[in-house]
Amino acid sequence: MSVPVSTRTSRKPNLDLEDGIEYPSSDGKPIGETEIHARVALMNIYGVLYLYFMHVSIRLTRLGA
Repeated sequence: MSVPVSTRTSRKPNLDLEDGIEYPSSDGKPIGETEIHARVALMNIYGVLYLYFMHVSIRLTRLGA
């Protein structure tokens, strides 16, 4: 039978408590999962890829490929 080293439990400080007032750091809901957020993210990805490949195609054109 194993004997526990310590019976005391370590407590983490409550980071949401300031001056006796509780300010919750999360409401438990995910962030950025609406249709608008998804569209904006996809448009940003498309824009970055477009600029990257446009730059690559210009470089290839200058090289005579």
